[in-house]
Amino acid sequence: MKRLLLLLIGTAICSAGPVRAQSAPAQGDRIRITIADSAVLTGTLRSFSGESLGIEVPGPKWHTTEIAEIGLEDITTFEAVLGKEYHVGRAIKKTTIVTGVTFGVLGLLAGAEDCRNCFIDPTAEQGLLVGSIFGALVGVPLGLIIGALSPEEVWGDAPLPGQGSALATPTPTVTPILGNRVGLALSIPMGH
Repeated sequence: MKRLLLLLIGTAICSAGPVRAQSAPAQGDRIRITIADSAVLTGTLRSFSGESLGIEVPGPKWHTTEIAEIGLEDITTFEAVLGKEYHVGRAIKKTTIVTGVTFGVLGLLAGAEDCRNCFIDPTAEQGLLVGSIFGALVGVPLGLIIGALSPEEVWGDAPLPGQGSALATPTPTVTPILGNRVGLALSIPMGH
């Protein structure tokens, strides 16, 4: 029984995710807000006053930005980036399937043609098999590169800057976690 308890505690400690503070975002942090009319703005926090906040969002032209001033009373949800996740495994699966099917179909079409003066004259089934294997071999390193170079942002609820006292009453929040591990995260903000 003692060993089982130690095993469970060790597993819980080893599988725990990083601890994140419940602090308000500062200027320069990535934020996402939902406004009362259900519009979602994602950008960089640039300014904050007691009545509004300024968020830098993409502008109407290529590579331009503009500052949107949003009143605090109009904000229904306020989230900040908690970090980035890399989904290398998912990218490898997708690229392996896509390249395997693509090269398999090309091999099938190549094997369906009669080749009279060819050194090797594969059948359609052999072309499908060789094309699928070759495509899968191409897909694995391609997925590794794509997954390593394209992280996704992880978002979480955050208090508004300067409004730490709003979180003085602990309100537990259970959030599902999907990704490399599936589970639940319990968040209990304790104020500042």
